[in-house]
Amino acid sequence: MTNLADLGRRFPHELSGGQQQRVALARALAPAPHVLLLDEPFSSLDTDLRAQMRDDVRDVLRAVGASALLVTHDQAEAMTFADRVAIMLNGSIEHMDVPDATYHHPKTRAAAQFIGDGTFVPASLSADGLLHSDVGQFVLDAPQRQTGSGSIDLLLRPRDVQIDVDPNGLARIVARDFQGTSIRYRVALPCGIQLESSQPPFVRLEIGTAVRVRCVRSRVAAYTESDRLALATTIADEPSY
Repeated sequence: MTNLADLGRRFPHELSGGQQQRVALARALAPAPHVLLLDEPFSSLDTDLRAQMRDDVRDVLRAVGASALLVTHDQAEAMTFADRVAIMLNGSIEHMDVPDATYHHPKTRAAAQFIGDGTFVPASLSADGLLHSDVGQFVLDAPQRQTGSGSIDLLLRPRDVQIDVDPNGLARIVARDFQGTSIRYRVALPCGIQLESSQPPFVRLEIGTAVRVRCVRSRVAAYTESDRLALATTIADEPSY
């Protein structure tokens, strides 16, 4: 599992840091423990080996029926390794849920700011429960409609945001960052917020281009002034800036 078959005769000091760490993992797994504490176990491994070891350790733990508590500062590692993710801020657990809910629907604004890339877009709540924003209209889920009028912030991740060239659009592209498999655009909305949008690399738009912005995710997290989490459903085919 650790790919150290050819190094069995070496002394510990003759192994690299990453090789020593793999030996430590094998030694910890050998007694088939019920619970395993992993404190930054893959930090000294290179990128490819880290991904392979992460998958191997997860598969072994599931095969033997053991639970593991993984402590990591690598958010992608937490999301891919864990069945449940806990976000600890200032010494206390701010949020705990399955990875998908942790990323898209964090239970508090602080957790949302901590995990992943995202932007809070302000929306005004009308008496009929509709949310009006620069990225379209939304409707709050039924249990949350009795929040009264006021301001609500929508959490939008870069892949939640679609941008379409529109000479009459009131949003403008202000920055572009090529990331290999995608291009990250930063778009200035009329409300003054700068929103990020992740697009395929073949979508080539110049800085200053007028665009129309819309949310392509069916349900997004929304936060009230009291930091209460609500869920908002996108109203399809509604005009937006």
